[in-house]
Amino acid sequence: MTRLCPLVLGLWCLGVLSGAAPRSCVPGSTALGTFQLQVRGPAGEALPAARINILRQGYKVSYKPVQLPADIRREARVALVLAPAEGEITGTSPLTILDLQPAANPAEWTIPHRVSVLMLVFGPAGLDEKKITNVVMRDEDLISQVAGYADQTEQLESTIQTLVAFDETPEAAGELEARLGNSPVEQALLALLRAQNPALSTFNPLAVGRRAPPATLMGKAADGFFDNAGAVVPGGGILPGVKGFLMPETELRSVFAQHGDGGALMLCGKRRQPRSRTKVAYLWAHRVLDRAAPAVALPAETHVPAGVKSLIPIKPRAVSDWDILDHVRDWALAPVAGGAASPASVAVSPLARTLELDLRKSRIAPGAYKLTGKWDWDAVEAGGSLEIRPPGGLKTAKLAPSSQDRLIENSGWVPVKLEGPDFEFLEKITLQGGGEGRAKPVELDFTLPVGKRAGPQDTVYFELDTRGLAAGEYKLALLQAGGSSAEIPLRILPPHPKLEGLPRRVHLGERDQSVAIEGTGLGRIQRIECDRADVQVQEGGKRAVVRLREGLKPGDLLAFLLKVEGVEAAIRVEQALLVTPPRPRVRTGTAALPEELGVALREGEIPAGSYTGFALHLEHPGDAQHVDLACQGRPRSLSLRLGERLAGGQLERIGTDGWFLSFDAGAVGPSGCAVFGAIVSDSAGVSERFALGRVVRLPHLESFNGTVLRGSSLEVIEKLGWDAQTAVAVAGLPASIAGEGPKQVLRLSLPAPPRPDAALQVWLWGEAEPRATRIALSEPPSCAPVWPGAPTRASRGQPRASPKNRCGRRACPRRICDEWPARPTGRSSSGRRPGGIRCARSCSRAA
Repeated sequence: MTRLCPLVLGLWCLGVLSGAAPRSCVPGSTALGTFQLQVRGPAGEALPAARINILRQGYKVSYKPVQLPADIRREARVALVLAPAEGEITGTSPLTILDLQPAANPAEWTIPHRVSVLMLVFGPAGLDEKKITNVVMRDEDLISQVAGYADQTEQLESTIQTLVAFDETPEAAGELEARLGNSPVEQALLALLRAQNPALSTFNPLAVGRRAPPATLMGKAADGFFDNAGAVVPGGGILPGVKGFLMPETELRSVFAQHGDGGALMLCGKRRQPRSRTKVAYLWAHRVLDRAAPAVALPAETHVPAGVKSLIPIKPRAVSDWDILDHVRDWALAPVAGGAASPASVAVSPLARTLELDLRKSRIAPGAYKLTGKWDWDAVEAGGSLEIRPPGGLKTAKLAPSSQDRLIENSGWVPVKLEGPDFEFLEKITLQGGGEGRAKPVELDFTLPVGKRAGPQDTVYFELDTRGLAAGEYKLALLQAGGSSAEIPLRILPPHPKLEGLPRRVHLGERDQSVAIEGTGLGRIQRIECDRADVQVQEGGKRAVVRLREGLKPGDLLAFLLKVEGVEAAIRVEQALLVTPPRPRVRTGTAALPEELGVALREGEIPAGSYTGFALHLEHPGDAQHVDLACQGRPRSLSLRLGERLAGGQLERIGTDGWFLSFDAGAVGPSGCAVFGAIVSDSAGVSERFALGRVVRLPHLESFNGTVLRGSSLEVIEKLGWDAQTAVAVAGLPASIAGEGPKQVLRLSLPAPPRPDAALQVWLWGEAEPRATRIALSEPPSCAPVWPGAPTRASRGQPRASPKNRCGRRACPRRICDEWPARPTGRSSSGRRPGGIRCARSCSRAA
């Protein structure tokens, strides 16, 4: 399938000139004829005249027709017009016109002097040699006018060649613009190019298709050149000044040439009917530089990636050499070690001060090469050499561990280093978000240790601003010359763990010590190392078990090395542990429980409301001065200093290493809490806790007569009984006794004890087993007295009943008087009918 032409060339497909004859002219112009115009110098090899830089006396210019229109072949004539080089004396004529020759036949001219401008005049209807000769001798300004026309013609042809190359090898619009210079012709063409394709002003004209506009760029450029007599810029043509002097009665028209191999020139112009009695002549001009070859030098270290288009900075001998450097032809790469040179595609970029070496279609082996070219028949060699190397494989590139560790969110600018392959051909580094919704990719500025393309370099450096980058996963996209790319994972870390409350105390003489760790980010701590201790992390970083090694002494400070998730290097935390003398330790402790409690204590219990004494024998007491008491899992509730007496307890020294501790367990905590103590030393810290007992609140019992229990703290009783079978649950709350302080009575009815000496048992709330007491059934209460004034009787033969017990002969020694609704035995002085007990009946029943 035929490839479509790009928009910039419209319907006219040019391409690289690879045939013997050029391709057809642009739309709006006509091929006037194709010729072969060559120059033969002292070396004998013929070169195209359009590529000659120096034209000296004695050189031969040969003309050969390739293709002419049939209707003009017989009358057509060609002539060479020469403008002398500066300082060259040619007589009275400013220009030299060589013999006219039939256009249909080959011809050859000998150059009579050094030349600055070579012009080919083509007259399809013939040329008048006499008139031309007479005219060229009249005006000395003719040389500059002809030279200007030659410059404009050459600029147009050069720009067309650039666009042809762009068609064959599509490039970005910015690169095309860089290759066009600042001449009026080129700027006008560029303006037309942008007008025809607005997409060129943004990025890539190829991205929006390659269709031709109504009028192609090349067609417009050609029209401007023809209509303005040799210039695209209106009014800028120089040809009108030449017409009036060179050939009167001749209409001189501007043309430009399309170049083919072997010096073939296709002259493109407009074929319009001339005015009457006026002949038409077409003028093509070529500026001959008449300068020595430019001298350029490569940088000391020039490395070029194989298979890639590269820009090579060069330094010419003189600034003016930039203007002629593009006239060097037949560039090649010659191995320094010897061997055949390989052709090279080289383009000159005067604005960028670089040579563009395109190795994309070349199979040149890696190695050291010399860059050579031709200046006509003379060889040109750039000073220095260049090293062609294959680009490094970016797949092995990675972030340096030390750099990854520094990438912490909101930590500012962070220097970053990449390691891996040869980065000398690296072109771009971009930071990309690792997920959807992340910020747009950001291009990063980077530096190489030696410089771009200055030799193998396995590191590259850049700075990353972490402000505004949240912790998470990101990517670094690397692009290398030639288009190879790679992605490197990068992680922005949350802030490193921060330990607080340091140093923590660890004590000599203890094997494994549990140390609390406080701070932020503790969950990321995976391991803790210490050079003089073994440390194990527990509880998600909140605690550490420390085992000290030999050789430590009090006052030593130990550092932590934290291995944190996501961080390669250990994070050092200074003064994390402080080594202290051995802590005080309670070797033995003897309890002195209070007596006459009335209710039995169980093992390990200490009663609330009574003082319990403990004799403590210490090891390593040091400067210890006080004891802290607290329930398990609760903060300290009672602290006693040596020699101090408080409402809740006291602490005294006995001997050199003995302490006597006495305290009320109720001042430490509620019933059921386990009481622990700890010895506190200013230098050694707090000792390990030692257990003292479990707080229990016992009732204080005074008596029980079968229905009434007297005592204090009776609310802790859940059940009462002589044994498990006779236990009775307490149905109500104890009542206080007026005027007797904390004394209480609890009323309930128990069955008779199984034996006269049975002791009462109590069940405290929440306990399944009873506790023994010292309380036995007391003497039953006297029966209710008969109200005053009531008649009393005594059984026959029995003594008169006392006022306190009028139950008759028997006083119910073993049973409580039955309680039931009493019959009125009298009325009180108030007139109320009291309830009571019929003692006589109860006693008789008891008997």
